[in-house]
Amino acid sequence: SSNYDAWSLDPPNFNNFNLQDYFVGIQSLLKYGICENSNVFLGIKRGYKPGGINQDMFVNDENVRFYKPEYNINYELTYKNLNEMNSTEFTLFHMIRKDPQVNLYAQLTSNPVDFHYLNINAENGYNSGFEFFHQRSINNKLNLSISLGYLITNIDEINYTYEETSIYRYEGGREQAHAPNYNLSLTSNYKIFENLIATIEFTGVDSYYFSENNDFKSDPYNLFNGSILYQLDSFDVIFWGKNLTNEKYALRGFYFALDPSYENKQFFHTSNPLEFGITLKYNLKSSQK
Repeated sequence: SSNYDAWSLDPPNFNNFNLQDYFVGIQSLLKYGICENSNVFLGIKRGYKPGGINQDMFVNDENVRFYKPEYNINYELTYKNLNEMNSTEFTLFHMIRKDPQVNLYAQLTSNPVDFHYLNINAENGYNSGFEFFHQRSINNKLNLSISLGYLITNIDEINYTYEETSIYRYEGGREQAHAPNYNLSLTSNYKIFENLIATIEFTGVDSYYFSENNDFKSDPYNLFNGSILYQLDSFDVIFWGKNLTNEKYALRGFYFALDPSYENKQFFHTSNPLEFGITLKYNLKSSQK
C-alpha cells in the first residue's frame, strides 16, 4: 500500500510586523529581623517570557501567527527560623500572569504522526499558594523533615477555531496542566554509625491535568524511596532504591487517534517501576587535605 498527500498553501503576507520587544525584570526584597534566629522577607518580582512565531504551515491567521510575551508579577512573604536543632521556612506567594502562553496541539487527520502545535496567549492567569519546610534534629542520630506545598492556578478561556472546527482548544477557567494542588515529602535520616546513614523518604502528589487541550487528569500517587550512605575518606558510596512499593502511575497523558478505528483515545506515559542502584562520589577537597 502507499499513501500520497499533497498540500497547496498560499504563503501568508506578514511583511508589516514588528517582533521587537523590550524586557525589564525587577526583583525587590525587604528583610526584617524579628530576633537573632528569625527573619521575615517581603519580595516583589517581575518576570517575563519572550513571545515568538508559530511556524506551523497551517497557521495562516495573522492574529495567532505571532504570540505575545508573557509578563508576571510575583509577591512573596517568607518567614525563616534557624537554630541548632530546628529549621523552619514558610512562604506565601501570589503570581499575576498577564498574557499567559498556552501550548496547544491538534491532530488534523487520522494520521498518528500528523500533529500540529500552536502557542497562543490567554488574557490573564494566576498562581497562588504556600510552601512549608521544617527540619528537626531529634538527637545526634535521627533527623526528620517535612516539606509541604499547596498550589491554586487558573488561566482564562481560549478557543481558537481552525477551518470552522475547534481544533486547537482550551476550555479555560480551570487549573493549569501539570500543576497538582498539593505535594508532600516526609524524610527521615538515621545515623547508624558515624559513617553510615540510612534515609527513607515518602512523597505524595495530588492529581493534575495532563494537557491544556483536554480535561483528563492523573490519579494522586504516593511513593517510598530509600538510600544508605557509606562514607569512606574521600569517597561516598550510596545504595539507593526508588519507588520501593513498585507503584505504577501516569506521568503524562495524551489524547489522539492511533489505531485503525481512528477514534481519539487516551494514552499514558507511565512511571519507572521499582529501581535499585549504586552511586559513587569522589570528594576532591577531602583528598587534598
